[in-house]
Amino acid sequence: MNFAPFVRYVVVPIVISFSFSIDISVDAQNILLRNWNYYINTQSPSNPNLINLKTHASYFDYFIQSKINIWDGLSIKANTYLALDQNFSINPEELYVSIQTLQGLFWDYGKKKIAWGKSFGWNIFNIFDSNNKFQTFRLNYDNYSNIEWFMNKDLAISYIEDIDINSKAIKVHSSIFDCDIDLAAFRQNDINSLGITGAKNIGEDLVAYFEAVAKGVNNLYYPQYLGSDIYVWGNKNSNFWPQYLIGCQYTTPENYNLFFEYFYNSLGLDDNDVDAYNKGIEASLSGGKYLNDSPYKAFMFNNLSYYQFNKFRRNYLFFMISKDEILPNISLSTATYYSIDEKCMLVLPNLEYRINNYSLLSCLFYIPVGANDSEYRRFYNLYIQTTLKIEF
Repeated sequence: MNFAPFVRYVVVPIVISFSFSIDISVDAQNILLRNWNYYINTQSPSNPNLINLKTHASYFDYFIQSKINIWDGLSIKANTYLALDQNFSINPEELYVSIQTLQGLFWDYGKKKIAWGKSFGWNIFNIFDSNNKFQTFRLNYDNYSNIEWFMNKDLAISYIEDIDINSKAIKVHSSIFDCDIDLAAFRQNDINSLGITGAKNIGEDLVAYFEAVAKGVNNLYYPQYLGSDIYVWGNKNSNFWPQYLIGCQYTTPENYNLFFEYFYNSLGLDDNDVDAYNKGIEASLSGGKYLNDSPYKAFMFNNLSYYQFNKFRRNYLFFMISKDEILPNISLSTATYYSIDEKCMLVLPNLEYRINNYSLLSCLFYIPVGANDSEYRRFYNLYIQTTLKIEF
């Protein structure tokens, strides 16, 4: 199957960072990071991917982090990217006002990162930012109105409204029998969902956790065959779509950190869906049929926007092992995503070297393993992200 006409390019940064702090009259702290970006990609011409990287590229940008405390209970926080490539751009990743009105009651308004959930490999409980640590895309956060009320050490209530896309959620956090429990109700794009997440320490070295979300959706589209070599994205007859995750973290006596997670995703494609998906792409590419206004063009348009990181299929495993100072000044971690349905892996070794008290060099490798038409080989190449951070 030839995906070459639909190769897309993803920017993955290699970063050199410089930071410093400045105090100004309103008690502010600013950090300036200078980023040098360079990308390395290896790919066989016989296996082009739907999501692709440039062979190599570089540019500069700056990251400015600021927090201004105006008076007790009122502050402004901003994280901003200034990109110095062909077109100069200012990109405010986070920019919000934080106000403490009463004891334990906070209100944040503006662009903000929302951190909900317990898991490491996925984040199904957080509808506002379902990405995870290993995604290469840097996203802008939406504008939120976020109210948090910490009633006591065992009970807190949060309400969030996404101003940009009309999403709302309310979450209740409590501690029951030494188990941290969050209950939430969501409404996003006219989709109602209920979620629960929890975590419990078992002894001193083991933490067990889970996340579960039930979505009430009746307009999800999947690849279907209509006959006469025509494939479309049709609606499935269901309005209940569960997702759940169970996992644990264990620290060995030698200070190795081990993570394990299983993720079930009913929203992903099953074997019949994947068969129709592949045949639909093949039919659309044959003879350039997708170039004309036809069902083939519509099928390819929807196909290119369907993929979500590690949510393409239904059953996944996640493993990770990490160790600080495995050798003097050297830390190592290796994360692995495994698709049970497609029997393929994405392996992510990360090596960090502490040059001195002010400099840190790291290399993160993305290594897809599996058949050419499997999920990770279909959407990812082998590439390297390198970061050099210098603080002073």
